[in-house]
Amino acid sequence: MLAAVDRITYLGENTNTTGAFRLARLEVLEPSYRERPHAKRLVVLITDGTPTNDVDRLGTEVAAVKQLGASVVAFGVTDRVICYHTY
Repeated sequence: MLAAVDRITYLGENTNTTGAFRLARLEVLEPSYRERPHAKRLVVLITDGTPTNDVDRLGTEVAAVKQLGASVVAFGVTDRVICYHTY
């Protein structure tokens, strides 16, 4: 995974982190999509670390994802640094 992250080109554009969590919640983790009920639920977020859309709703979306039993691993990637954090 880290090797793949190293190959990502940093564009320095908008970051819809809230939208990414909303998409994960509605399209991946939603109970109607649970074809593998015993599989671990993991969201891997790769971001430049600065959300730019719906920032005020980010905490709500992260909480909703976690309420569905998912773990979150986040990678903050810039042109200089890679940071790693789990929630």
